[in-house]
Amino acid sequence: MNEIKRVAIYCRVSTEEQATEGYSISAQLQTLRQYSQLYGWEIAEEYVDEGISGKNIKGRPAMTRLVADVEKEKFQAVLVWKISRLSRNMLDTLTLLDKFEDYGVKFISYSENFDTGSPIGRLVVQLMASIAEMERNTLSENVKLGMTQRAKEGSWNGGVVFGYDSVNKELVVNEDEAEVVRQIFEMYASGKGLKAIANHLNKAGFHTKHNRHFSINGIATILDNHVYIGKIRWLQVENWDTRRRKGKKP
Repeated sequence: MNEIKRVAIYCRVSTEEQATEGYSISAQLQTLRQYSQLYGWEIAEEYVDEGISGKNIKGRPAMTRLVADVEKEKFQAVLVWKISRLSRNMLDTLTLLDKFEDYGVKFISYSENFDTGSPIGRLVVQLMASIAEMERNTLSENVKLGMTQRAKEGSWNGGVVFGYDSVNKELVVNEDEAEVVRQIFEMYASGKGLKAIANHLNKAGFHTKHNRHFSINGIATILDNHVYIGKIRWLQVENWDTRRRKGKKP
C-alpha cells in the first residue's frame, strides 16, 4: 500500500446498531484515524452517515459525497472500520467496489484484512458482503418478530397519530387534537365531503401534527385509522420500501 498517500474515511451507524452493538461514530473515527497515522496516510476527508441504515446506499448524504469525490480522484483509498459500514447489501457493496476500481481507488477495511486488487481478495469481499447482508436480514426479521408480538398483545409499535401523543411507546390522548378528530368524524357522518372538512378545519385555524394545513388525503387517513375505534392494525403493508403498495392488506 505504499502508493497510497491520501485516504477517505467513511463511517456509518444505524440507530439500532448504536443502541445494541456499540458501533459509535466516535469509536470508528478514532480507530481509523490511528490506523491512518500508523501507515502515514493523509486523511483527505471524513464522511459520516449517522443514524442511517445499511440496507442500501440511497439516502446517504455522506456516501453521495464520497462517490462524487472518488470521481474527482481526491484520494487513493477508502478506509472503513468494517465492510458492513459500507453497506449491508451485497449488490450495493459490489457496485461501490466497481466504482472504486474504475478510478483506481483501493478499499480498505480495518477489521477484515484483504486486498481488493487480487482475485482472492475480491472473493473475500464478496463473502463478507454476503455475510453483512445476511446479518441485516436476520436483524430485520428479529425486529419484525418482536413488533408483531407487540401488536398481537395490543401494544402500540410507534408512529404519529393525530389525536394522540406517543409517551414511552404508549398512546396518550391529546385532548386538543382529540376534539378536532371528533369534529372530523361528526362532519363526515353528517354528509360533509373530505374537501369540505379540510377547508373548514383550515379556516378555523387548526393544524396537523407537523403544523401544516389539513389536506384531503390527511382527512381520509384519519377517517380510515382503526386506532380511533381502539384497534391496532399491523403489517398492512409488508416491505413498504421495496414493494411500495404491493401486498397491502385491508
